[in-house]
Amino acid sequence: MIEAVIVSTGDELTRGQTVDTNGAWIAGQLWRLGIHVRRIITGGDQLLELSAIIKQAVDIAPVVIGTGGLGPTQDDLTRQCVAMAFGVDLQEHPGAKQQVAEAYRSWGREVKAGDQQVFLPAGSRVLKNSLGSAPGFSLQVGRSTVYWLPGVPHEMKEMYHTQVKPDITGSYQLSPPHFREIGVVMAESEIQSRLAGMQTSSVRLGYQVSPEGNRVKLLFEQGLSTRDHDRIVGDVQQRLSPNTYGCDGLSLHAAVALALTSNAQTLAIAESCTAGQICARLASIPGASAFLNEGAVVYTNAAKVARCGVSEQTLRDYGAVSAQVVCQMASGIRDRSQSSWGLAVSGIAGPTGGSKLKPIGTVHMAVAGPNGVRHVHHKISGGRDLVTARAATQALLALYQCLTM
Repeated sequence: MIEAVIVSTGDELTRGQTVDTNGAWIAGQLWRLGIHVRRIITGGDQLLELSAIIKQAVDIAPVVIGTGGLGPTQDDLTRQCVAMAFGVDLQEHPGAKQQVAEAYRSWGREVKAGDQQVFLPAGSRVLKNSLGSAPGFSLQVGRSTVYWLPGVPHEMKEMYHTQVKPDITGSYQLSPPHFREIGVVMAESEIQSRLAGMQTSSVRLGYQVSPEGNRVKLLFEQGLSTRDHDRIVGDVQQRLSPNTYGCDGLSLHAAVALALTSNAQTLAIAESCTAGQICARLASIPGASAFLNEGAVVYTNAAKVARCGVSEQTLRDYGAVSAQVVCQMASGIRDRSQSSWGLAVSGIAGPTGGSKLKPIGTVHMAVAGPNGVRHVHHKISGGRDLVTARAATQALLALYQCLTM
């Protein structure tokens, strides 16, 4: 199996000011190609230290992908570090100079003399950055190829897809893994209990926490047929039913959107404790206007009455965080917007507002649809942000279950 090392640079990473999402993303892409990532190394903007890291990376693996430190400022040291690591000079590169000049020209600027972005380690091949000014580069060092990309995530990803990935796949005989992912809203311990005994020589199970619950990862041995894959996936889904929502990276909100659009149905949402999080997730789907009619953040009792038609008497009798109120919220927002479905959430996210009868983390949600209203109650643990995020996920799951019954 081909191996790789990923290097991420920047003082903001080593100081904890920024999370290294680039390294994780690249590792995922390489794994999908069948490349084993030996290490992900993070280094600060220190000339000698970073040079040593780069030299070490080449000694470890034939593929090295680095990000960061390619800009025009004095702390962008990657070019110098690579040159120092391999004992070559920095030279003005015609391709890099042309690329920087074109980017600057589009912004109404000119390249200044001595702009370090036009210099690359001797022997480098320039990698075009169509979304920014800083060129990337690749360099052959003995058995290893070093690819260096900007640290700006959208620039890095575009350059990986258009230049690095084609170069790697054209250079090595790769065997991509056969794997599937299943989304599930369930505690990891419960998932493992339900899937006990499934891990065999034919399939290895893994678990990953995601923003919308968990993902069960199934890695199949080479040689299994697509029919075998589907059979095993079906078995997992049955064991975890009804809390699964999709396969192969489909998010919960995307699964909800697909279920709505497939049936030409629409949705309106009334949110109290989740403060628009459910609506924001769904609205992130391209073409959301095809299924999302409206969303209302109704924190006060007055807003619940005005926007959802909740009875003032019901509010007095049961309180805003109750099954009775949330069911009226769902029905009211559905009727008011003339939508196929209505979804509502009300709860106590904390850190104040709880009581013995309704402790912090108490959340009520309801789904109103063609066949009536379904109410769901949860007691969610954690701080305010965690309660609201998990409440949004549970509400989307409840809606998805109603959509797919």
